[in-house]
Amino acid sequence: MKRNIIFTVLLLIATIGYSQENALIDKITKQTLEIDSLKNKLKIKQDSLVLMKQACDNFHRFFNTEKSKNKKLQTELATLKDKQQIEAKNLELEHLRKQLKEVKLQADSKLKEQQNDCNQRLEGELKALKDRFVGVYKTSQFDELIASSSLKAVERDRQLFADYTDIQPILKDLSSYFKVLQVLNAKYDMQNVENGISDLKTIQKSSEKVTQLLENLEYYKDYTAELKTVLSKIAELDKKELTGGDEEIQKMKFNKILSVLSDYLYNYKGYQKYLYINAIVRELLERKMGNADADITDLKQKL
Repeated sequence: MKRNIIFTVLLLIATIGYSQENALIDKITKQTLEIDSLKNKLKIKQDSLVLMKQACDNFHRFFNTEKSKNKKLQTELATLKDKQQIEAKNLELEHLRKQLKEVKLQADSKLKEQQNDCNQRLEGELKALKDRFVGVYKTSQFDELIASSSLKAVERDRQLFADYTDIQPILKDLSSYFKVLQVLNAKYDMQNVENGISDLKTIQKSSEKVTQLLENLEYYKDYTAELKTVLSKIAELDKKELTGGDEEIQKMKFNKILSVLSDYLYNYKGYQKYLYINAIVRELLERKMGNADADITDLKQKL
């Protein structure tokens, strides 16, 4: 009995131990499963994190790539924008150039039209003025034309009225007159005098001035020769009489010079018509008035 009790107790203890061991095993097994489950979940989480990290890395790479592309695109867009602005500005300038060209063409056309109108008006006024001048030449006496003209004016009019053939003979005669008149303003030259006389004789117009000029030319030689004689007489007086600077003797000698010269001035009253001779007479008087002993040799040589 006692053995049974002990066996039973031992069996009970063994059963209890086994039960406890089984329970512990079950618990361990359960925990192991839980751990494995957690490990699987952790692995899944880790794998998920790896994938997420890879995704993030890929995203960052994509983002950086796209950012670089975007920056490049922005640069290209800016360049394109500048090009577009330049093209737009060029188009605007081209348009303005076309407008300016059109305005210039219009202005040139208008100006040409106005110039044509102005030229026509001026040509009409010029023709009317020329006609008036031509009328003056046609209706005026030859002496009147001489009195109101000069060689320079006549030569100008010969060119200005070249197409007015009816007054060219008048202008030619006036030109001949004024050219011959210059012969009296120069030293006497027989050939020039003869040519001048021939030219004056071709003038058909009736004129007292032409007649007077012909006469002056014919007597130019006499006026010159007589003045030479006067200068020679005064030169002889200079040799014979020297005043020595004495004022009274100066006056006496100057009176003698005037006496010699006065005969010439009286007998050749028209000497003033010969400008060359007149200039020598004036020079003679001026020198002798200042000094009765003044040398006049050069004046005689000028004749």
